[in-house]
Amino acid sequence: MGLHRTISQFLKGATALALAAGLAGPAAAKAAAPFCDRACLTGVMQAYLAALVKHSPRGLPVAATLKAGENVQAVKLGDSDAWRQVSKVYPGFLLADPSTGEVISAGAADGPDGVAALLVRLQVKNRRITESEIIFNHGKPGRTFQPEQLIEADLIYDAVVPPPRRSTRAGILRLVDGYLEALSKHDDKQTVFGYRCDRFAMGAKTTNNRDFGSGARPCPEGMNTVTGQTVVNRRFPVIDVARGVGVAMFYIPHNERPPAYANYVGEIFKVVDGKIRSIEEFSIQTAYPPKPVFGE
Repeated sequence: MGLHRTISQFLKGATALALAAGLAGPAAAKAAAPFCDRACLTGVMQAYLAALVKHSPRGLPVAATLKAGENVQAVKLGDSDAWRQVSKVYPGFLLADPSTGEVISAGAADGPDGVAALLVRLQVKNRRITESEIIFNHGKPGRTFQPEQLIEADLIYDAVVPPPRRSTRAGILRLVDGYLEALSKHDDKQTVFGYRCDRFAMGAKTTNNRDFGSGARPCPEGMNTVTGQTVVNRRFPVIDVARGVGVAMFYIPHNERPPAYANYVGEIFKVVDGKIRSIEEFSIQTAYPPKPVFGE
């Protein structure tokens, strides 16, 4: 009932908007009908996650041109590991950008082997889902994968940044892309980190953490010890100025390691005072060279 009610409410809202736009005239219809604001985007995501748990995409507002992928493989919506195996999605990071029409949910989910890391990215156009992308890491928990730590998601990414401490959209993008340059060049001077910066890799605290070992350095120092080549296929689906949030999705090629492989990464950034305050990573290992499903 909850899934059908959510979808029904969303579709009724879309119909009401279209009707109101039509009554206002063709120009208003053109402007109003396709737009999906933050509430609309998060509503689509909530309906999607409810459908995911029920293992059926039936009733979702899906475009005829939908492109779907999971763990860098093209799939049919509803026919992949996450759609078959996820039995519960915990409240996590919910990030949306009406200007790009994209919304992201990232956090923990229950799978067949226990708690897993789950990131979902949707693109919505004309109030219909045109892209569905999933990173579903249900591998063995370990040093850089502590999914149980994702069950209580940090509220920092939902906190509104006071206007005097905000960065512009261009400023957030510059810091986030600078971080990808720092990864590529192994040089922390490519971006700016805040004093309180911490980084988490699928729940594991990888900075300022004595238990993590020699790699648990502050955010800037960690950039100087990473490996891999130039970050490729960079995309920035969400920039939220009010909350100081930026999201990047990209590949890190590792042809220096035998056998060569690549990491596909979705990374969430909090920006305060013109500096990176916190980082959350969701990733999956994939083949080398990378073969993008989205943003080729």
